Formats: sequence, C-alpha cells, structure tokens
Amino acid sequence: SIVQDEKFLRQSDDIRLEAEKLGMAEEARVTLYDANSREQEAEIIAQEIANILGAGVELDDIAILMRSLNRVKIYEDALRKAQIPYRTVGGTGFYDRQEIRDILAYLRVIDNPFDMSALIRTLKRPPMGLNDFSLYRLRSKDKTEFFDSLSYADELLQDPETASRIGKFLHLLDEMWEIMGQGSIFYLASQLVERSGYLKYVHGMPPDDRERSLANIRQLLRMATSFERQHSFDGLRAFVQHVQFST
Repeated sequence: SIVQDEKFLRQSDDIRLEAEKLGMAEEARVTLYDANSREQEAEIIAQEIANILGAGVELDDIAILMRSLNRVKIYEDALRKAQIPYRTVGGTGFYDRQEIRDILAYLRVIDNPFDMSALIRTLKRPPMGLNDFSLYRLRSKDKTEFFDSLSYADELLQDPETASRIGKFLHLLDEMWEIMGQGSIFYLASQLVERSGYLKYVHGMPPDDRERSLANIRQLLRMATSFERQHSFDGLRAFVQHVQFST
C-alpha cells in the first residue's frame, strides 16, 4: 500500500511504499520498479519472468496485464529477446495481423476469384504491390468483371513489368486450384505462402517483425491441420470463416 511518510505534512511529495500483506517468506507480494521508458520496463518484466521460470513456476501461471495493447509490440519484443514463449490475448487479435489477413485474402480469392475486396488486397499488398493507378486501369474495362480484366493486363496497362506480375499471379491461381482439388487445406496454404513469394517477402522484414510474422504463419498452418481434423467434410471457405470468427 502507498502510505504517507511522517514528514508528509511538511513535504507533500515525500511518499513511501510499504507492503500491506506479506507472503509465506515474509516478503512483499508486490514489487515496484521505476523504469525510465517502456522499453526498459519491458526488459525488467522479461527478466523477472525469466527469474520465476527458473524458480520452477509454469508459463501457464504467468500473465502480463495491460490496460491497453497499443504498445504491446515493445513487450513482445522483450519476451522474444529473452526467448520466453508468449501468447497475446485481446486487443489486436490474430486475425488482425497483417500477414494473416494477407494469406486469408489469397485463400478467399482461390475460393472465389470474384471476391472484389480480397482480390484487391492480394494485388495491392506485397509481394504483388500494384499501385492504385494500375488497379484503376484494370477496373476501367467496360462490362468486365475485375478478375476477368486481369487477362487483359497487357492491353490495359501498357506496362510490361506489371503485366508480367499479373500473369504470374494468374498462373499461381491455376496451380492453387489444381492443388485445392487434390490436397488438404494445410498443403494448399503452405504451398501458397511458398509459391506466391510471400515467405520471401516476410524473410526480408526486420528481424523482430520477421519472427513475429513467421510465428503467426506457422500458427495459421496449425489451425488448418486442426480444422481439417475436426471438420473433415468442410472446405476452404469454411476454414477462412473459422479463422475470422474464432480469433
């Protein structure tokens, strides 16, 4: 508890901390640390967790409670640096992670190439990276579905490099459709991240972002395996909805 020092009446800013309740070892149950920054605070927390893990406490018995997850990355980085496994719950959910939304957009396009929002995301985000002007030109073909207009990229864009990327994208979809008719959702998703160049894109990220993204991709693939085990007769669309609504 925070109590007033005997000199409080004379110096209003002089406050001391005392343990209100003691543990079995007659030590304070709550410890106060004064950190100069969030980064330092995160390092202190990670070190304390490492200490209590070394004393035999289980990971499942440890939690970091935060009023907001706006700065959660700082604490995740500190835990990862200390090689402490963790799981973030609440706030920015698994589905809201950039790489998960990217891969699910690809899967939605594979399931339905006329899904406009998913198709635009796959084209705008890396590794495709089309700009707004190119998307506008592709959209300008009269009475043609946006996906169908991709076949006219050479004519509409007059940009050989971008048209070549779109051609590779269409070829990728052909490969994924063939896999979808033969293999599992896990195999489809794992081949997708490899053949699309998405893994190469992730490996080009800064180290901390790379490790976080790779961990999330591995988690998504594990979810695919678990989903197929429990819902053997459901397809790709059901899996995408499962990820969206269960995380």
